[in-house]
Amino acid sequence: MFTHKDLIYHRGRHGYVTQNGSTVLIPENSLLAFRSAVEFGATMIEFDVRKNPLGGVHFPIIAHDPSMLEKTPTIVEALDTVNNSCVVNIEIKDPEIWKRTLEIVCWYITYGRWSPEQFVISAFHHSTAMAIKRKYKHLTVGVIMDAVPDVRYLDILNDAHIDNLHMEYMNADMDTQNGSSFMARAKMLGFQTWVWTVNDTKTAQRVYEWGAERIFTDQPHLFP
Repeated sequence: MFTHKDLIYHRGRHGYVTQNGSTVLIPENSLLAFRSAVEFGATMIEFDVRKNPLGGVHFPIIAHDPSMLEKTPTIVEALDTVNNSCVVNIEIKDPEIWKRTLEIVCWYITYGRWSPEQFVISAFHHSTAMAIKRKYKHLTVGVIMDAVPDVRYLDILNDAHIDNLHMEYMNADMDTQNGSSFMARAKMLGFQTWVWTVNDTKTAQRVYEWGAERIFTDQPHLFP
């Protein structure tokens, strides 16, 4: 079964959480959520980056949905809050900001005491992920999937030197029903397979048995 070290704190530690004996509501993708995750011992935090509505010269912001652009932190504020305490998985929501985002990541690696191993870059837009990997071969790059593609697609991703496959948990179930042919090919090619978003131990057990290495979760307190 997955333990705490295998968890990826999905958008930080958010929702109703207990701190100092009282229950507080922490918004997702907030600086407080990232700070709380670090304090709770997270080994990896995931957050989403979008283009800043103020324009391209401004830092990308942390937001999952286009409707959530008000009062959101910037990527710089998020990284300063985490302060290289753990690995961060940065999900690129807008393909047009990947270059600006990676410039910032490289600045933190060069000047901010972060190591390349502390960054994972992922995207639903697979062409963006491939472009990032071509330019930044030393970084871990993942593609996000909400389907189970033909296993031949894994050879395309392998040729592009993609490192990770980030799968939705229901697709892990689909592949299991199909004899886990997708996972078998992924393991043969050396991909890391992480599953989102797993918020109960029963689902966690299923994807663990399927062969996933990590899970994204909103409920880290459920895992030892």
